[in-house]
Amino acid sequence: MTFTTLYILLEYNLCWIIVRMAVSLEENSSHIQPFRVASDPLTVGSRWKKWKRGFDYFVAARGVTDADQKKALLLDMAGEEVQDIFDILPAATGDDNYKKTMLALDTHFATKTNSVYERSVFRRTLIAKGETVMNYVTRLRQLAVSCEFNDVDEQIWDQVVEKLEGGPLRKKLLAEGSGLTLDKVLSISQTEESTDQQNSDMGNAVAVTQEASVNKISGS
Repeated sequence: MTFTTLYILLEYNLCWIIVRMAVSLEENSSHIQPFRVASDPLTVGSRWKKWKRGFDYFVAARGVTDADQKKALLLDMAGEEVQDIFDILPAATGDDNYKKTMLALDTHFATKTNSVYERSVFRRTLIAKGETVMNYVTRLRQLAVSCEFNDVDEQIWDQVVEKLEGGPLRKKLLAEGSGLTLDKVLSISQTEESTDQQNSDMGNAVAVTQEASVNKISGS
């Protein structure tokens, strides 16, 4: 095999690899929808944070590290609305084109966050029937990201106590008074929920045993 032939084969293989990488990125990016700026102006700031998180996971999973390629992917996947906004934003400083682009967009969308509205959503979020306090706290913490609370933990445990229906758990939390913390809320609630589950399991077991006894007597 001549050197020229070897060079042509290597060049062909390199082009093929690049094409396959591009196709793979295209196929795997289909689940990330373009960012719709105007769909809900009240939540644009918080929605941008979630969209950005998904994009960060995408580029990390695909091993994309080149700054220029990441910038191109960002603007391409974010869509036309974001592209139009970026075109008129002041240029950020720095050498990394991707970081400059993301900083410019973050700064723009950060000013669009409506903390009053986000807090209203937080306050109106109820604990679902059968939902554990741990799961409820997780949902509240996600909502609190855009609320700009000074003390997130205090706001969360206060919300838990307020939204819990009257019962033994709420009474135990209220009994803690000013010493209540989020850690105590989680600890007390997990103990209470575990006890309730055990009582329920024991009750079901007794009911099954009794039913079996009745069936045995009836069949004898």
